[in-house]
Amino acid sequence: MQNKIKLGNYIFTDNLMELYNDIMSLNSHRALDIRIAAEEELPDIVAGRCNIDLFNNTSTILLKDYSLDEFTISHELLHEYLFRNGYLVTCTLGLNEGVEFIAGYIDDIIAHKLILEEQNKRGFSSNIESKGYMEFLCSNLADTNNFEKDIFQILRMTEFMYVYDKYKNEYLDYLKQNSFINYGYACSILEVIIKNNIRTPFEGRRALIRAFKQVENIAKEYGIDALGFDLLILVPMIVSEHQLEQVAFTVLEFRKDAITIEDSDKISTLHLRSDGQCCWFIENYADEIEGVINNMLLKDFLKEYNIAFAIR
Repeated sequence: MQNKIKLGNYIFTDNLMELYNDIMSLNSHRALDIRIAAEEELPDIVAGRCNIDLFNNTSTILLKDYSLDEFTISHELLHEYLFRNGYLVTCTLGLNEGVEFIAGYIDDIIAHKLILEEQNKRGFSSNIESKGYMEFLCSNLADTNNFEKDIFQILRMTEFMYVYDKYKNEYLDYLKQNSFINYGYACSILEVIIKNNIRTPFEGRRALIRAFKQVENIAKEYGIDALGFDLLILVPMIVSEHQLEQVAFTVLEFRKDAITIEDSDKISTLHLRSDGQCCWFIENYADEIEGVINNMLLKDFLKEYNIAFAIR
């Protein structure tokens, strides 16, 4: 009989152990560390976090000692579950913190809907879905005409209406009255997210990119130029069986020295031609890539350079 995981005085329930085993069966070579967070590791308002390391084949779930309950733990485990099932993770290199935050929030909005659906399917009690969290998402809303302040409120409203939609009618009048302009922007992001029913990683990718483009449109109304979402690396690359048999150059666009990171080093990027979104980065062999991308089939190119991908 398998020993149950114990965090402090909390012992994983049978339901949590089943989810944990399901996760580990998806990729037994990927490490998953689950532990109580040190005080400085999580902000005060965050009960838990799943940190996914794309490059070292490991993930770490951090939990506050006061948040050790089935719903919170399952939420963080399901972030890893989605990742191992091929759903995207955004990775930023050289982009400013504001863009990184916005992208991460949009990523979370889409993930949280899928997570809540999976929690309901698996029978995890949804204590966090109480009025307290709804009131937090809807608190202190006001149009400020400042993009950095407004975008946070816009995304909070988007999350509220998309993920916790069963409470939506109860709060719609409040949202409209207290933040009419931002409410309209939130509806515009919601509209592009729900354009297709997200049931596969590819559909999730399409929704994510549509949301990025809509936020870019909103930023322009504040007089802000392109935020650079196309340089966010969405991992894994998602391609079709047909594309794998094509020459890599016909599927991928190579942009040399596209990103400058903090120490002034240049990083080149690969973008899917179908949507222009970055799907991988190249550090040490950019000159070599320029030559081989024109001659190798995509399947051989991805294998040769160990680039993460999934089949659509």
